[in-house]
Amino acid sequence: MPGAVNMPHDQVGALAPKLLPDKDAEVVVYCANVQCQNSDIAAHRLAVLGYANVSVYRDGKQDWETANLPFESGTEVAADHAAAA
Repeated sequence: MPGAVNMPHDQVGALAPKLLPDKDAEVVVYCANVQCQNSDIAAHRLAVLGYANVSVYRDGKQDWETANLPFESGTEVAADHAAAA
């Protein structure tokens, strides 16, 4: 999805401070589809970290694709940060 940053739910604590320095910025988390609950986990972790404007795009990537909306590809941000650590 355009502008998306790959941040696995189990790495939110380590990556969010570096990738999302503005805790008041709008953040939308999503999963592959409505059955996936990882976006809810990520949203909760972000809230615990003090992020004030977090939403969950419940229908996720599958809905985006079904609507024929644009995708972007890029580097795996989480993997890049893990390798640098």
